[in-house]
Amino acid sequence: MVDDPESWPPKDRLILDGFIYLGVENAAFPRLKDRLDWLAKGSTWGHEFYPQPYTQLAKVYREIGHKEDARIVLFDLERQRRRHGREQRRVEPNGDVSVAFLGLLRDITNLWLHSVDFLLRFVVGYGIRPFRSLWILAAMTLLATWLAHMAWDEGSMAPNSAVMLTSNDWVALKNTVANPADTWSARNGDGRDWATFNPLAYGADLVIPIIDLGQTDAWAPSTNRGIWGQRLWRYEFFLSIAGWIVTALGAAAITGIIRRA
Repeated sequence: MVDDPESWPPKDRLILDGFIYLGVENAAFPRLKDRLDWLAKGSTWGHEFYPQPYTQLAKVYREIGHKEDARIVLFDLERQRRRHGREQRRVEPNGDVSVAFLGLLRDITNLWLHSVDFLLRFVVGYGIRPFRSLWILAAMTLLATWLAHMAWDEGSMAPNSAVMLTSNDWVALKNTVANPADTWSARNGDGRDWATFNPLAYGADLVIPIIDLGQTDAWAPSTNRGIWGQRLWRYEFFLSIAGWIVTALGAAAITGIIRRA
């Protein structure tokens, strides 16, 4: 196939479904963005979306060694397919109450589908970039680590045990020193046999659901000793939920479940 962008017809006059070619004359020209625009124009006819033009170009790119370009094409295929699906679910109002109600339900459904689409696109690239989820988990772990470190330095961490919190040793410390957890768990402290606090391990324990380092079982932020303890307590729930979501999507993408869906 030899490209000539100037000769490409407009969207309503171009249909690429079923168009098969064995190679492209110059894989670098036109730009991949231009080829994606070409596919977007020729993959829709009437109210139907045809994925074949995308899979054909991705196949050719793979065969000539442009694997990254092939992944970009497949990524755009998923984006366009999902966008077209949402558009087809929309209902145009005509003054009828029942149609308006149906349109409202469809809009709510589309909002949900758009949210799911964003998660799949951002976290795992529709399953085409599954290891992106690992970078996101790492970033969230670093965020949780930083929050835990700040809360510890502020003196806003405490043993996650009702027994320890009511013990005479802890009660005596919490009102007399700035950082009772650090003093209590020091080498010569009364809590020296308690789990040693590690902010990185705490962050990983909080974010990554498939590991258990015992940190969140041993320590918890206090909400009445400082601002960082309040922040850690406030964000713990969201970081934990986000960790579950990212881990689940990453596992599904790596095993190919999302790509097969």
